[in-house]
Amino acid sequence: MNIFFIRHGESTQNIYENLQNFPDFKVPLTDKGLTQADECGKFLKDYCQKNNIDTNKSIMLVSPFKRTNQTAEQINKYLQIQNQKEDVIIIERQYGLFDNLKFEEREKYEIAYNYQNWMYSHDVGNFYTRFPLGESNFDVYVRARAFLPTLKELMQKYDNIFIVSHGGFLKCLEMAYFEYTPQWFTSTPFMDNCAVKLIQDHQNRQYIYGGPKM
Repeated sequence: MNIFFIRHGESTQNIYENLQNFPDFKVPLTDKGLTQADECGKFLKDYCQKNNIDTNKSIMLVSPFKRTNQTAEQINKYLQIQNQKEDVIIIERQYGLFDNLKFEEREKYEIAYNYQNWMYSHDVGNFYTRFPLGESNFDVYVRARAFLPTLKELMQKYDNIFIVSHGGFLKCLEMAYFEYTPQWFTSTPFMDNCAVKLIQDHQNRQYIYGGPKM
C-alpha cells in the first residue's frame, strides 16, 4: 500500500499577493506554483515507473479548493489516474476573520489577536487556539480523524492513494494516522509546496520529493 501526501504548489496567498482579495477557497497558484505542480507530476510519473506502481490501481483525492485542483490537474497530466474525486473534509484550516490577512493586519481584531498571541506563547497553544470564526489545528485534527475510516476503506480497494491537500490538513492527518501528540504537531515543520511524503506502513514513511517547509 502506498499513500502519497502531496501539498499544493505555491499560491498567491503563500507570498501575500492575493491582490484580488479572493476568499481562501478561491486562491489560485502562482506561475511558480503551476511550474512546481508540473515538475512534481513529472517526478511522480518517473517514480511510479521505476517502482512498478500501477496508476490504474490508484485513486486521487483532492481538496475542492482552487489551488489544490490546479495542482492535481497538473500532476494528473502525467499520472493519468482515472479515479479522482474531491473530498471537502480534506480542505485547509478555516481562518475565519483572519482569512487572507497578513499577520500585521490581524491586529485590527485586537482582542482576538492578543488572545491568540497569549495562547501561542504557552507550549502547545498554537494547536488548540481557534481563529475567530474559524478553526484551530485541533478542529482540523478532528476532521482528519473523521477522514480515517474513509482512508482505510479506500486502502482495501486501491493499491495507491494520492491525496492532494494542504499543509495544515496533511500534518493533522499524519498526526491522526500515527496517533501522535500535540507536542509532535508543534515541533514538526509543515510540508513545503508540492512536497510529496510517501507512507507505506506505520514504520516506513519518508519524503520522496521536496521536504519540510524551512
